[in-house]
Amino acid sequence: MSSRMSVHAPGYDAAHQMSALAPNIESARRLAELDAQVRLAWREYRDNLDGLRAADYEQREPAEWDQLQATLREVEAERAQLAA
Repeated sequence: MSSRMSVHAPGYDAAHQMSALAPNIESARRLAELDAQVRLAWREYRDNLDGLRAADYEQREPAEWDQLQATLREVEAERAQLAA
């Protein structure tokens, strides 16, 4: 017979506890991925415009901004789904 005492309340179900935590862990992982996606989108925006002459910047910036905003909207929509 084991001399270890249980530290859990009577009726504690470890299998149920693990399955209840799994979605939270998965959501946290996905939120971290979304954070990385936002950082990458901003970095790409900056890098795609960095070093351009003024005329080239003026020409390319609106399209780069639109792409950044589209990515940010997609990320925000997924965040909202995770929160629901």
